[in-house]
Amino acid sequence: MTRDQMLDALRQDVCAVEFTKVNGDKRLMECTLRADMIPNDMLPKTDSNLTDGLDRTIDVIRVFDTQAGGWRSFKVNAVETFKPQTAEFLVES
Repeated sequence: MTRDQMLDALRQDVCAVEFTKVNGDKRLMECTLRADMIPNDMLPKTDSNLTDGLDRTIDVIRVFDTQAGGWRSFKVNAVETFKPQTAEFLVES
């Protein structure tokens, strides 16, 4: 699955993302970019995942962790599994 496909799914759904952290630990996170699922006081002013700015990192996706209630990020190339809750967003890697 590409970065853009992940972002599309995250903007429309909650997704379960399993990835390897920088320290080597495995992590499973339920996350989203759906504005209606993020508390108003935590909504970003801009989409930090856009790559048109010079300071954007294309290999990292910033998401709202629905279980921890805060912003987290993961490296696209460290993703082991990516599962949107809604089957229509499933894309073969």
